[in-house]
Order: sequence, then C-alpha cells, then structure tokens
Amino acid sequence: MPDYTFELINTANYSDDQFKGNVILRVSLMALKHFFMNDFETKVPDLLCLLADLIDQIDSEIGFLEVLLRYLSANKKYSKKWLQRNLEYAFKDKGGNVMTSIADIWIEEGIEKGERLAAKKLIAKQMAKKFNINLKRIMPCLNPLRTNDIMELGEYLLAMNTFDDANRWINARKKQIKMMA
Repeated sequence: MPDYTFELINTANYSDDQFKGNVILRVSLMALKHFFMNDFETKVPDLLCLLADLIDQIDSEIGFLEVLLRYLSANKKYSKKWLQRNLEYAFKDKGGNVMTSIADIWIEEGIEKGERLAAKKLIAKQMAKKFNINLKRIMPCLNPLRTNDIMELGEYLLAMNTFDDANRWINARKKQIKMMA
C-alpha cells in the first residue's frame, strides 16, 4: 500500500507572478488563491484572458475551461451573468465555439436541477397521497437529497407502511450525505 503525504499551502501568501508552469497550472492556482479574496471580481477576467490565449493555441482545453467555470460559478457573490460577461470579453476574438460549449454546460446544469426538482415533487406527491400528509410538510424533508437518493426512496416507498418509515429512511440518508461531505 503506497504511503501518501501532502502539504497544505495557503496560496494567498504568494504573489501571482510566483506561480510558474503551464497556463493551466497557473490559472488553477490563481483561481484557488483569489476565490475567497476581495479581488476576485478583478482577477477572474485576467484569468479568463490568460486562458483565452491558450485556447487559441490548443483547441482541446475546453474541458479544463468547463471545470474552471464550474468552480468559479460556485462563488455566490457573483452571478453566472457576471461570469458570462467576463467570458464574452476574454473570448471575444475566439469565435462561437467556446461560448457555445459554455452555454451547453450551463444548459445541462439547468436540466439536471430541473430533473432533481421534478423527481422531488413527484416523490413528495406520492408520499402525501400514500400517507395522507400535507405536501408542504414533505418537501422540506427531501431538500438535501440528491437525485439518485430520491429515485431510491421512490423504490423503497412502495414497501413503506407509514410516514415514520419514510422519515427514518430519509434521515439515515441525510446522515450518509453529511458524512460524505
């Protein structure tokens, strides 16, 4: 069994010009560094422009851009529209391929969220009908569950006799999710 060790480094203690290596490594480290800093708003356009130069040379780096954008869009202080404006600025001369790829990513995310919400509503309606409980009481219970959890609950729901059975299953799954986080 290999023995791995790691060192935790606070990238905030480094200046951006200390990050050496290829563009992807530099952009990754700077994204990690500036994500929680006050200069996030001004650094993201710089990072995207740096990456736009790379995309010009290597068309296959869209995958990295997708991962980076998922990370950057997780910053709740800034909207996806703000990120999209910065993308459009950084990639203005690169043609529509990059923006189309990014749009596809966000459309896919929207579809996944819609499917998850629809599955939760369906299971909640089934539980409300089966256990004769108000729908408003059930929906909050399902919030932290993922789509695959909801689907699994749907399978087990057929064998459950009471709302307490369902609630025990939901609470056990919530504990599993919390432990994995």
